[in-house]
Amino acid sequence: MAFCAIVAFWFTNSLMAQTSYILNGNCESKTAWTFGLKTATSCVVSYENGAGNDGSVAVKCVATMSASNKFCVLILSDSIFIPNQVETKLSFWAKSSVANGRILPTTQAVTSSKLPDGVTQFPYYDISDELVPLEWKRYEFTYTTINTVGYYSQVKFRNYISGTLWIDNVAWGDASASGVSSAKASKVNLYQDLSSEMVYIDGVEDQTTLKVYNASGTLVAKGRGTKIDVSSLVAGYYILVPDDNAGVSFIKK
Repeated sequence: MAFCAIVAFWFTNSLMAQTSYILNGNCESKTAWTFGLKTATSCVVSYENGAGNDGSVAVKCVATMSASNKFCVLILSDSIFIPNQVETKLSFWAKSSVANGRILPTTQAVTSSKLPDGVTQFPYYDISDELVPLEWKRYEFTYTTINTVGYYSQVKFRNYISGTLWIDNVAWGDASASGVSSAKASKVNLYQDLSSEMVYIDGVEDQTTLKVYNASGTLVAKGRGTKIDVSSLVAGYYILVPDDNAGVSFIKK
């Protein structure tokens, strides 16, 4: 089958390979955090210098709820691809201006342009439902993603706190990864030898582990080095993940 190549891409602040964590969860860049008002009366999101659990920048959400079970949603807009049946870890720090404030961390698939063809809904997975104290507390959850596997997904916090919520140092990704420092900020490129069904990749080492995932997040091919045989793959959309580099998409026709 013919192979439609592929412009490789590296998003410095949004798309990370599944083997790496999101980049802006530490809030130092003062970007990537947004909110949805939902049923809350008001919601304002900002960044506060020196407010973090380690004395750094923290994201700050000031909201007003008119009644119980009203909420707004605090969104970290960085997104990553979550393959099927991969143990995933989310950790973060949080504190509240009110005793026993409540948040619900969730992952949810993002815009339709990053969903497989024919999928128009945005599946989500509630990770937990937590009380937030007046002082900084660290939360960590390890789980196998259910409803969001095979999609680019975001971390969202459903915030029920009528008052102020601070969040800092959010890390999310493959539970076996060590954190954002494991990601190699190098550009990789794909190309094809038209006389074969080999995909070649520049910008990686000879012993790099190559994994190919389909649009459902299932691992469908694996190799090592700077090339991988895709002759056994059916036509469709795929992502090649070389070790700790960003994933690179391609379409086999």
